[in-house]
Amino acid sequence: MGRGETTQDRRIEIPPLACACGQSHIGHRDPRIGQCVPRFLCRECSGASRAPSEREAGVDLGLHDFAAVVYSDGTREKIQKPRHMGRVQARLRQAQKDLSRKMKGSNNRKKAKQCVARPHAKVKRQRMDFLHKQSTQLVNENQVTVTEGFTVRGLARSGARGRRGRGMRRSIHDAGGGIFLSLLFRRATERGREHITTDKFCPSTRRCCLCGTVGTKKELSVRTWTCACSPEVVLDRDYNAAVNELVAGGHAAYGKELRRVLATATDVRSLEK
Repeated sequence: MGRGETTQDRRIEIPPLACACGQSHIGHRDPRIGQCVPRFLCRECSGASRAPSEREAGVDLGLHDFAAVVYSDGTREKIQKPRHMGRVQARLRQAQKDLSRKMKGSNNRKKAKQCVARPHAKVKRQRMDFLHKQSTQLVNENQVTVTEGFTVRGLARSGARGRRGRGMRRSIHDAGGGIFLSLLFRRATERGREHITTDKFCPSTRRCCLCGTVGTKKELSVRTWTCACSPEVVLDRDYNAAVNELVAGGHAAYGKELRRVLATATDVRSLEK
């Protein structure tokens, strides 16, 4: 049996925490889902600030991927979307149908409500776990993180209207980009790092990261494009925006050669495979 799994006598084995200070475990029964949720109490650790790092990161939240990240050391990577809600969508749809057929005020309706609430609670826990891990890793490994100043609601409105754009809006809100930016800022403040937010009106997608020329508006279906300054270089839409955000952060001067390296570099996760 693995750590954190339930034993036959309905007990939960808690794995040892990374925090060395005195901790205690308590159980809380959530009436909305009808289950006992374990929680942890821990004193705040001192010395949370990290040693200074020379690397900087430009982060661009995307539609197809969760985020495209470029680093000042000449590497880049894309963080895939976990799509937590998509995994439980079919089961949740059936649970909501069953709930609509129950008589109001009956015990069966209360049980059906819990069946609907459980997938939502599980998705929330999975989403927050993913966002906490990604924001912590970015802050720990980089001295400066630069993100674009935008609202998730505005990004969701950028697609098709009505039923055609419903799937894209659901995917954007499921990713939790707004929570991720808040966690990134909080982690940077706690650990003595610097977090920069660029102007939300900066044309990071339309601007060529090699020459700085601002092109015409591009449809969401256009994922790669070329600029007249370097026709042999195929620019990825998300990586191009991340490089522009890193330059717009104004923390360090990036020459054209480094921008070209970032625009054509091999993904870090591709090298790991």
